Amino acid sequence: EKVNLIGRPDLLILPATQFGPLVGEASGTFPELCWLNPWTPLISEEGLRRLSPFGLDLKCVPTQIAFPAGLRYLEPSLRALGRLADGMKCVCSVCQRQRGRMPDRLRLELDTPTPDLFRVANFPTLIVATERFVALAAEHDIRGFVACEIESIQPSR
Repeated sequence: EKVNLIGRPDLLILPATQFGPLVGEASGTFPELCWLNPWTPLISEEGLRRLSPFGLDLKCVPTQIAFPAGLRYLEPSLRALGRLADGMKCVCSVCQRQRGRMPDRLRLELDTPTPDLFRVANFPTLIVATERFVALAAEHDIRGFVACEIESIQPSR
């Protein structure tokens, strides 16, 4: 709770959060966008370099993961914005995460412009990309994710 007081409200600091770079060793082949687990994306330096000229709002931090052939991957620092509009009524008093199944129909409450890649505040394992990110990734052959459309609505007051 004390750490959350000094952090920004759009940065999630969940229970069991570990600080510092991701560390480890990887084997195999990897696309430009790969996943350490279903909620932790990594992007190759090459992939980020190809997308950078287009002004994507994507802040990344280095990892200390040893990839084959000297490849280097970065971890995007994803802000928590918006909320899923339906379902999940049980809220954690510490992290504000709502427990439950993700609704079949995704409706995202947003009242501010968003970066090109972000987490959903009440379902932080769900990562949302803007149409612009998806289009640029496809145009520059950045693979490693599946995109589906999400309805965006104004928050209920």
